[in-house]
Amino acid sequence: ADARFAADLAASHGLPFWSERIEVAALAARQGEGLEAAGRRARETFLTTLAARHGFAAVATAHHLDDQVETVLMNLLRGSGVGGLAGIHLRRGPFCRPLLFASKAEIRAFAGERKLAFREDPSNRDTRFHRNKIRHRLIPFLAEEFGLDNPRHFLNTALSVQDWLPEVEQRLGKARAEALETVAQKKIALELGAYRQYFSWIQKMLLESILADLGRGDVSLSSEQFAGFQRWLQAAKPGRFFDLGGQVRVFLDQEKAVFFKGRQGQAEKVCRELFPGDRFRSADGRLSLAISRVEPPVNLGADNRRVEYLDCNRLTFPLLLRNWEPGDRFQPLGMGRTKKISDFLTDARDGLIPKKRALVLESGSEIAAVPGYRIAEKFKISELSTSILRIEIQTTDSESC
Repeated sequence: ADARFAADLAASHGLPFWSERIEVAALAARQGEGLEAAGRRARETFLTTLAARHGFAAVATAHHLDDQVETVLMNLLRGSGVGGLAGIHLRRGPFCRPLLFASKAEIRAFAGERKLAFREDPSNRDTRFHRNKIRHRLIPFLAEEFGLDNPRHFLNTALSVQDWLPEVEQRLGKARAEALETVAQKKIALELGAYRQYFSWIQKMLLESILADLGRGDVSLSSEQFAGFQRWLQAAKPGRFFDLGGQVRVFLDQEKAVFFKGRQGQAEKVCRELFPGDRFRSADGRLSLAISRVEPPVNLGADNRRVEYLDCNRLTFPLLLRNWEPGDRFQPLGMGRTKKISDFLTDARDGLIPKKRALVLESGSEIAAVPGYRIAEKFKISELSTSILRIEIQTTDSESC
């Protein structure tokens, strides 16, 4: 219906019309990214290709002031750094945003006064999407409780940061020349001696530039992801892997970290070291696992399969979250003997995660839990436990069994 409306509107003004249908969900799964990021990238690719094919000087999009506020807040909450605070750019590449100064209410009023027909995407009301939660819940709360009555403050902040970005990008270019080396097709080595000399904001942007080079759809790193990588870099031994999501993994090789991307179509490979306070998110956004240290007592009687508890004093950190492998064994809670993970999953009927995507949480050389299924007997808590590790699992409806 939206495409038909746009086609009819273009025809009424004697303008050409182009459209393309893309299965965004399949694209997101293939590229290892969320639906929003995949949809945005697909639109940008289509419009950029169209502009180049027809020799257009620019592509104007209808982003407005409310979009800018949402973007800055969303990036701020993610801890996405300097680039995130810049928000939506007035002009970047072929794209320009001539309506960025005007609020949605002003645009609707303008259309109403002139009796201009328009369409509104119904998915904009779906609060399962992070941006829509900010739009419908956070911003009204800020307006009511803190008098957020002038959203142009956000626009001014973003424009100020955009003015500073050329200097930032110049420093980033110098860092890339000093610290990066392409060692093979789709493999990039980061010289750690040089990397450690940079300010953290340059380090973060350097990592994001590597993700862009490798073709990861969503190249932004949250502060949580960046901190997790930094901790891994400090504690890991050569030969270990780190999962950056979007099918991008890192291999530690003496004084270099080698970044590479797995082949498309493969199941997501997970190999992530975790400390209390860390969170893992799958590349497709369908699984989230967070671990945190809590003090006893805890309510074990609560009927919540999404929360599991382990005795912290029996664990060796960092824990390793990884794909299960043939031959893996553990002793499930309540069972008097060990069992192969493959057999355990075959018999299991109540898991939160599809069996083919099941993960194991490893402590030292022992499997402490199969998250979403069962913890290991050795690591259960008791009345003598003085420190407890809480594991919380979140899945989308389509992810759970």
